[in-house]
Amino acid sequence: MSYISRTKPNFLNGMSQFAKPLSNRLYSLDVFRGFIMFLLIAEAAGFHESFVHLTEGSSFYPLALQLEHHPWNGLRFWDLIQPFFMFIVGVAMPFSFKKRLEAGNRKELNKHVALRCLKLFVLGVLLHCVYSLSPVWELWNVLVQLAFTILIAYAIMDKSRKFRDRVFCSTFVTYGGTVQVI
Repeated sequence: MSYISRTKPNFLNGMSQFAKPLSNRLYSLDVFRGFIMFLLIAEAAGFHESFVHLTEGSSFYPLALQLEHHPWNGLRFWDLIQPFFMFIVGVAMPFSFKKRLEAGNRKELNKHVALRCLKLFVLGVLLHCVYSLSPVWELWNVLVQLAFTILIAYAIMDKSRKFRDRVFCSTFVTYGGTVQVI
């Protein structure tokens, strides 16, 4: 009596029960977020600085300089990391809010957004104080900026296109005027 089957088993028939249904995620955004997070972690781990020192005098040195903070004398790739991160948050917001509204109600979403922004604000201020080794109330930290921009975006997200355009233009003009004065 042989226990070895002469026919080839069809593994694909049994696999469908284990296959997960496709999600509605925007995978390109996940990949972009992963790339930005990798760059941020690599910078925190000292990779960028090491890369600059290791490539000095080689043809990779100009590439390494793109990953370093520098005085304002031009635009480097690293200067785009924070705007990229803000972009990622802005693109993800409608997807996240839609999913939360399907699972709950507007009141719960309002509470979630307010709590998230409060946490981002507090963490941003605390981190800035830790880095400065003293109490500091400058609000330039990325987490603090995210807290404010998420609140503003959430507040105007359901408004008309005309209203959102007015908010954008007034913000742009106010920022431009402030930069000119400073």
